Amino acid sequence: MVKPDDRERARLRRRRPIERLNAKEAELSESRPARSQLSEEELQAEIDRQRTLNLMRANVPPGIGM
Repeated sequence: MVKPDDRERARLRRRRPIERLNAKEAELSESRPARSQLSEEELQAEIDRQRTLNLMRANVPPGIGM
């Protein structure tokens, strides 16, 4: 039969890595600036910009791919 001390040690062994990961995740989230929500107009402008860049990379003349 497993001793109560062994059970407690095993429980702590499982908990420590989880606590370290949680602390690291919290530390990383604090260091990252919060991302702001784009308005519909900003989102559409970003989509158009990315579409234009992709077409330029593919050497497609403007107006044909849209």
